[in-house]
Amino acid sequence: MIQAKDIVDMFGLKNVRIVRDELICSCPFTENHSRGDLRPSFGINMEKGVAHCLGCGWSGNMVQLAEQLLKMNHIEALSAIYPDLTVDDALALMAGRGYDGIRKLSPIECDVKRWAENKHGYWHQRGLNDQTIGKWQLGYDPAENRVTVPIYFDKMLVGWTKRAVDNNTFPKWKHSPNLPRNQILFGVDNFKGDSAILVEAPLSAIMLDQLGYHNAVASFGCSLNDEQALLLRSRYNKLLIYYDPDPAGEKGTKKAIEKLQNFLDVYIIGRTSDDPAATPADEIADAMAKVTPAWAWNMAH
Repeated sequence: MIQAKDIVDMFGLKNVRIVRDELICSCPFTENHSRGDLRPSFGINMEKGVAHCLGCGWSGNMVQLAEQLLKMNHIEALSAIYPDLTVDDALALMAGRGYDGIRKLSPIECDVKRWAENKHGYWHQRGLNDQTIGKWQLGYDPAENRVTVPIYFDKMLVGWTKRAVDNNTFPKWKHSPNLPRNQILFGVDNFKGDSAILVEAPLSAIMLDQLGYHNAVASFGCSLNDEQALLLRSRYNKLLIYYDPDPAGEKGTKKAIEKLQNFLDVYIIGRTSDDPAATPADEIADAMAKVTPAWAWNMAH
């Protein structure tokens, strides 16, 4: 919930004093007091987020106070009183399941939310539309002049990756501290099914999703490790590998085949002129129609 000072400013409260976790002030519903609330009788419990007036009898929570006093609708009031509220918590509150125990956003969640509210033309330049930008919470960090991609795994925010907006900044990509890249796959939360497309970078998975290939997962590079291989083997029966069309991508494809071919059906997507995030849609469609079984691809390479 917002802090006491913000509450005082938001509602224009008068004659304010704070006693432990209780904010005492004159009742803001002045029409309920014929002579005014000369002896402040309106109390707000900051911990519980509820308010009560001993003079006029008004009682309710802070969201109801915002609705009635500031004429906000329910969504506006929720956002004003609980600016760090998660989507799940907001839905729970709207369903009437109480205001106790609301989970506050962690610092990294606050960062991702703030960055996602910043618009930057880079994402459109890369060919992504507004729906995709919103779905994946793609944003911009003006402090570092980098666009941002939050990294989720098993429904939890585990970190972020940022890309320099210009091509002269090094490194081009920067990851959050302690991001467990070797133990996760980007994009697994986005779909359910028994087959997946394995790509190198989160942006490749995002672009494929926009093009209608919703089952892409990224391994954060082309060097698939044992933990990631185990994740793939435990979640899917069929895998299509679509690593970047360069020597590193070809080497990574061979390594992935070695780790996976004895456990699931592995196919290689036809070679394209660039990585999935920078290849025209019609070229990707042609490549998807020309998959090769892993054993046959190995023989040719």
